[in-house]
Amino acid sequence: MKKTIRGTSSEPIKIKYPSLSIYDNVILRLVSQDPQNRLKSKNAILDLIKSQESYRKQIEKEEKVINSNIKFLDILNKNFPGERGLNSTENETEIQEVLTDLNNNIAETDLYCVFGSGGDTDIRRIVKINNEADSHFWLLGHYELKIKKIWYFKHTDAGYNFILIEIFPMQTNEKFGEILDYETVEK
Repeated sequence: MKKTIRGTSSEPIKIKYPSLSIYDNVILRLVSQDPQNRLKSKNAILDLIKSQESYRKQIEKEEKVINSNIKFLDILNKNFPGERGLNSTENETEIQEVLTDLNNNIAETDLYCVFGSGGDTDIRRIVKINNEADSHFWLLGHYELKIKKIWYFKHTDAGYNFILIEIFPMQTNEKFGEILDYETVEK
């Protein structure tokens, strides 16, 4: 008959309750045969739990990034099947389909844009603007863009994919930037 030493053959909690897996290390330390390895106080237990929760939050953050990248690649694969590397399209239907798919999955894809040397800006919506005179207008976040072409890079590794949007120059109002002479402005 094989004897089991207390505390050495416990089944990890993650087997029955995966969401509680962060407590496996705490339990193992509490039932350890080695007195030097056992947690000796309530504060030691709380400190270990806090460190495990911090680790869990980091893992969740990393998983969110990975899942976002995979979803983004899935959208590129759906809209541009079989293509790899850097490609582009000016086809309005293709542009509309990929941007609509991105908008429909905005919660699962952590999208951001960068203009020039500015910082990253989160994109929380991608909406086509109905304009009878010109169908190229879109809202990305709060930016109004007149899209000429999209460039997209597809790689089998989900972390290396992107879309680059080439835009037409936007017409400005003729008064924009003009210094007005306040003495000649009618009151």
